[in-house]
Amino acid sequence: VSVLYWLKMNIGVTVSDACQAAFKDVNLARKNRFQIFQIENKKEVVPKQFGDRAATLEDFFKVLIENTPAYGVFDYEWKDNDGCQKSKVVFVSYVPDTLKPMDKMMYAGSKAPLMQALQISQDIHMASPGDVTEENIKKHVCK
Repeated sequence: VSVLYWLKMNIGVTVSDACQAAFKDVNLARKNRFQIFQIENKKEVVPKQFGDRAATLEDFFKVLIENTPAYGVFDYEWKDNDGCQKSKVVFVSYVPDTLKPMDKMMYAGSKAPLMQALQISQDIHMASPGDVTEENIKKHVCK
């Protein structure tokens, strides 16, 4: 039996329905710039904190680090080489290497179900404050 199978079967963390509504406020309604998600009581992924449309990437990074470990979605905007405005919602998993192994396993095991619930296919994993940079975001979205 693989470790991934064991994690999926035994992690026991569910995704709250409120996560989809919070994601829609970032992705579809464009009401918020970002949303932070965390595992609450070792049982359920829930939306924790959001940033309104005036929030910056730096605001997102600050809240993400303050709420370690956490997942976050951010509506990232940039200009391409032709000067055209672009936008993409990015999913960030911030799970520092310094966490206890069980906490890392809980976040590893609940990431895929959360991404599936939000219908997101790509994520950016960050494991230390040094990873939390705009360059890291650009590297993934501007391919």
